[in-house]
Amino acid sequence: MPKYPAREPLVLLPCRLPASLVARFAERAREQGVTLSDVLRAHLTVDEAKPLGKAVPRKRAGLAKVSGADPKLLRQLVGMGNNLNQIAKLANIASKTAQPMAMVELLITLKGIEKSLEKLSES
Repeated sequence: MPKYPAREPLVLLPCRLPASLVARFAERAREQGVTLSDVLRAHLTVDEAKPLGKAVPRKRAGLAKVSGADPKLLRQLVGMGNNLNQIAKLANIASKTAQPMAMVELLITLKGIEKSLEKLSES
């Protein structure tokens, strides 16, 4: 098995493998008395890696094509939704930590978003 410098951090790398392959690796780990991670690391070398096939682009219908809405409007709405989710998260944190000033600031921000939505609905 390759030895890595003691100070080099390990990085979690999730991947999907067929169950039969995982079972074979797990059996080898049991036989050798090492962890599954050790067996996998021993088998990973860039030089021996199977060449990757040609990348196949994903085909997704654009939101505007599906909904018929203006793409600029959709981007604005998505941005507002993201902001709203962040505000909701902060509101939950503030309510659990009993920070009344933070709650007031969030309510002011929410009121601003409400006004922006009213302006959008008028146009």
